[in-house]
Amino acid sequence: ASMSATTLIFQTTVIKKAAVPDVANSLYSAIFNVGIGGGALMGSKIFNAFGVSAVNYGGAVFVVAAFIVAAMTLKKSRNSA
Repeated sequence: ASMSATTLIFQTTVIKKAAVPDVANSLYSAIFNVGIGGGALMGSKIFNAFGVSAVNYGGAVFVVAAFIVAAMTLKKSRNSA
């Protein structure tokens, strides 16, 4: 349930801030689906190469990478403000 709420909040924010909401919503949906497909692809590659116990570690790598990107983005937006 919390993932659904998070997704709706992000989508609403994108639509409100976009100059062209229809295009922004389409891009948001496309990028979201690429993320789902990419995660499934990487999970299957990790599973096939290293086994089921390595899938969690592979996911952790992506979580850490996401936090690094988020921190860099936040720092950049604070510096430009």
